[in-house]
Amino acid sequence: MGSDGCFCTEWGSTKTGEQPDLISTALNCVLKVPQYLPQEQRFDIRVLGLGLLINLVEYSARNRYCLMEMEMEGGQGPCDSTVLLAPQPQHIASPGPLSAIAALVQLFIQREQAAILAEAQTDDLIKEAPKPALDQSGEWQETGGEIQWVANDSDSNTGGQY
Repeated sequence: MGSDGCFCTEWGSTKTGEQPDLISTALNCVLKVPQYLPQEQRFDIRVLGLGLLINLVEYSARNRYCLMEMEMEGGQGPCDSTVLLAPQPQHIASPGPLSAIAALVQLFIQREQAAILAEAQTDDLIKEAPKPALDQSGEWQETGGEIQWVANDSDSNTGGQY
């Protein structure tokens, strides 16, 4: 065992990953479960599932191999109402089984596209926001250490000190 405790970390990750269906369950938490949850909980379950997958494969070659060899049943990846934006290119969507890694990459691409779309919509809303009309009835002037609103000639009743 090295001084950094790597052996224990590797052993712990591998032993944890050997639990029946743990890696596939974590993968399903990322790819499948969100479609059955309310919108406000979908991000959380994905983050938790991804965190678990990262911890399981970071130090364990066995767990990495297991995840790399895993396939999604029925050729379905994260193609549910929570991530679909548009038809997928043929190199991403395939009729046969989809590897776990391909499904995770597909999820990333779909979420990235959703983020780009949301950012563009937000930018459009900001650009379209009405600008308040500038008050043309006078101007602020500093005189004798005070700031004072001085009305234009036509609005002499609205002047005053603030």
